[in-house]
Amino acid sequence: MEHIQTALAKAKEARIAGIEVGPHDENLHKIAYTDTPVKTVDTQVLKRSRLIGGVESNRWTETFRQLRTRVLQLLHSKGWNTIAVTSAEAQTGKSLIAINLAISVAMELDHSVLLVDTNIENPSLHKFFELPDGRGLSDFLNDDGDLGGIGEMLVNPGIQKLILLPAGSAVLNSSEMLGSKKMARLVNELKSKYQSRIVIFDVPPIIDRSDALAFLPYIDAALLVVEEGRSKKQQVKEAIENLTATPVLGTVLNKSKRNIISEKRLGRGVSR
Repeated sequence: MEHIQTALAKAKEARIAGIEVGPHDENLHKIAYTDTPVKTVDTQVLKRSRLIGGVESNRWTETFRQLRTRVLQLLHSKGWNTIAVTSAEAQTGKSLIAINLAISVAMELDHSVLLVDTNIENPSLHKFFELPDGRGLSDFLNDDGDLGGIGEMLVNPGIQKLILLPAGSAVLNSSEMLGSKKMARLVNELKSKYQSRIVIFDVPPIIDRSDALAFLPYIDAALLVVEEGRSKKQQVKEAIENLTATPVLGTVLNKSKRNIISEKRLGRGVSR
């Protein structure tokens, strides 16, 4: 009976992870997706969406490797494995940063990545990969099923070790859903399941959005994206003040003529 229970537990883990075998660290290079649909995204789609981490190496992919290295060093130093990528206001390129960071981490030898679109009021992650609309996080939160049901909503875009959880159907009560006990249980499940997995949440902008504030306390740390020439100093200050319940790893300066990583070093002031 004990062997049967162990087998059932492993099967449930595989459904949630979307992989064929239990994702022990030494088997990362052997991951085979079974229950999770593999929808290989064409290289031209990646280029159109500026998902440079999945194309050939260039100076921009190297920039994301640097960002990846700094983020992973900070997460490892604290024993964390979840990070929220957010911004003060909309249209700063936050989702693009989150996706490229996730791809870059997936390319790293020792980690797999789950990228979650929590912008359930205005879903966008699947659009970057030109994937069709489908069920996702909002549908899971609306369902009465247990945590095992999340496995049915995962997608592999053809990039090894990267799994996507789309936002699903657009909803209006995003704050109530993201701040719910079921969401908290899901985050805890994703955080504690596998040591090798990094979970990246693409989170709505902080200012004037209560859903982000309701959700962020569940996450280990946050990365704040600001846009050069557009994000106002007062907005950034207000965003950081709103992040009191979540340690801030640092800022990413997007659309900059300089390095994408802000001159304010990642890790400054990180504490919990």
